[in-house]
Amino acid sequence: MSNPMAFPSEQHECADGSWNQTYDPGMSLRDWFAGQFLVGRGSLVADPDEVFTDANGNDLMTASGIAASCYQMADAMLAERSKGDTQ
Repeated sequence: MSNPMAFPSEQHECADGSWNQTYDPGMSLRDWFAGQFLVGRGSLVADPDEVFTDANGNDLMTASGIAASCYQMADAMLAERSKGDTQ
């Protein structure tokens, strides 16, 4: 599965005529998707009385459980994206 980059910065000419030689490849699209899913889960995380578990009964409302579920969703989004436009 491909993992393209999000928000890379290119070299560019500065106002004084010099060139910015700093290149930043950005964050991976996987990281960006995971972050977006985390933002969407905010209402779930904000309710401390809510209990979410996986198929094995493990509590998903731990920091590692929330992070794992965000990256699982990001992986699913990348897999779907790699299928291309099938319509």
